[in-house]
Amino acid sequence: MEPCRARLGNVDDAGPLREPAAVTLAVVPEAVVDVDAATDYTEVTMTEETEDNQPAVAAHQAGGFLGGTSPGRILSGAAIGLLALSVVVTAKRLWDKSSTVQAKRLRQIQKNKLLVTELSKFLPDKRFKLKPGVIGRLRKTTGFNEGEVFRKFMWYLLRVRKFDADAVADLVALEAAAELSDLQVADAIAERAQRVNDKYGPLMLNAQEAGFSASSLERKATCKALFQKLLYLSECEQLVAQGSEAAGRINLRVIFGASELDVSHLRIVSLFDVDLEAAWTRPQEVTDDEADEEPPHLKDNPPRRSA
Repeated sequence: MEPCRARLGNVDDAGPLREPAAVTLAVVPEAVVDVDAATDYTEVTMTEETEDNQPAVAAHQAGGFLGGTSPGRILSGAAIGLLALSVVVTAKRLWDKSSTVQAKRLRQIQKNKLLVTELSKFLPDKRFKLKPGVIGRLRKTTGFNEGEVFRKFMWYLLRVRKFDADAVADLVALEAAAELSDLQVADAIAERAQRVNDKYGPLMLNAQEAGFSASSLERKATCKALFQKLLYLSECEQLVAQGSEAAGRINLRVIFGASELDVSHLRIVSLFDVDLEAAWTRPQEVTDDEADEEPPHLKDNPPRRSA
């Protein structure tokens, strides 16, 4: 115990050693001041950051309200439902617009124009390059089958191009490229004849004596010219073998109500000395029954007539 007292006594006797305690007490307030200053700076910084981020904080709070409370979930669901309803209504309007008769007719006309444009790249100048692959690609593009491709291009030839040896040779080349049978060609000719009769009425050779108006006379003249062309195609050995079952399917006399005398009178003997273009004094009007058969507009795509 004595050594302990001695050490304590030595400490007590050392008067000057108590002064640092006073110094330490003097330093403490400065540390406190520094801490207070740091706290104030932190509070000011946090306040400034909070003010700068008020929109983000508000959005976060709003999101928390919408997602975390019952009224918020109701409002959020209502907003999503309204957006979905708006999308459905817009889609329905677009569908209705694209499904109208006029919209379908315009799409059909565009496909017909595309068909004629693509085939005209080969017919008549590059007829030898028209192969089944070309027809196959055209079918995929337009959605037409091979019979429709033939029938629609035939209608273009009948109405727009000059009906001559080149026109017939083009149809023969198209028949081969589309790999059509005589029966398919016969059906295409018979169907076209029926459409012509539905549009222009029965064949009349003496329409002028019947007292028709000028417009009616023009329609009957057009009917007569189309009948002559269809009759020539139906009797063309290169398209349909005569005396075959296919040839028997094309009965133009029955379709047009013509007599044997009418047929004999209107039969084309040679394409070199016949002029059927006199009937086409102006572009024919397109009605609803032939809206899907309109050829390219003459002003936009003037047809190339063979010499």
